[in-house]
Amino acid sequence: MACFLHRQGKLFIMKNAVFKIFPVFSFVIILLLLFGCKAPQSITKGQQAQNIKAAIDSNSWTFTALNVQPQTGRSQMVNGLYTVVSSADSLNVYLPYFGRAFSGADIYGSSKSVLDFISTNFSFDKQNTKEGKWTILMIPKDQREIQTMTFTFFSNGSASLAVVLTNRTPINFTGTLAARKKK
Repeated sequence: MACFLHRQGKLFIMKNAVFKIFPVFSFVIILLLLFGCKAPQSITKGQQAQNIKAAIDSNSWTFTALNVQPQTGRSQMVNGLYTVVSSADSLNVYLPYFGRAFSGADIYGSSKSVLDFISTNFSFDKQNTKEGKWTILMIPKDQREIQTMTFTFFSNGSASLAVVLTNRTPINFTGTLAARKKK
């Protein structure tokens, strides 16, 4: 491509060539960014749904809280380290609690959250309410502060938890569900 200078030093041919090539070049860059930077998915949606169903059927799953909604106040994001781990014989709960305590609540004597416990004496009722949706009602019998823990699981891995307490305001969590990792 030739570059001719006009008497006043302006590039006419080069300037026109750049403006003609720029849209094509931009389009190619955008296509590369859109299709070339896509993260590979190691598991398909069908496989994920099968893994979730198998985990729920075997009572071997982990609920990871991502968001907390107390009855009063704002919804808050949490760091992803708060979990409920279920196995056939135990329920390991490590969740934050913030809300209002009423008379009779055990607020003295412990710095732990009321939702930080391990239960080995619990009952649960599991229902497949719709295709790809499960509701699990758990009642830890060895925790006097907890009335019910109602989990709602979806086959895409999303989940929610509603906790009703005896002498405190209820609290809700949203997060993810995954099959429990084998040791």
